[in-house]
Amino acid sequence: ICLYKFVETNKKIKMIDFDICAGVVANKYGDILYNATYNVKRAKLYWVPKLNEDGSYNAALAWLFEIVEKGEDEERGQYEKVIYTLINAESGEEIAL
Repeated sequence: ICLYKFVETNKKIKMIDFDICAGVVANKYGDILYNATYNVKRAKLYWVPKLNEDGSYNAALAWLFEIVEKGEDEERGQYEKVIYTLINAESGEEIAL
């Protein structure tokens, strides 16, 4: 069973500079008022299915950032967790997961 049917087009994709996408991530996690540190471990480029209003899908090229959050709080004590953030490689906007 196939979830998606991909159709090849001749559409050219103009990616924005990677530093802009990385800056979106840095701003997001740099603005959190919380006693934690965030370290980007890697970023990989993926095709991500994107739901349209009519129920169909398009594939968007996006950077998947893998971020390690380290912190300490009253409930968990010291902790470490992995967070994933998708950034559209054409627009630089975050894609909600």
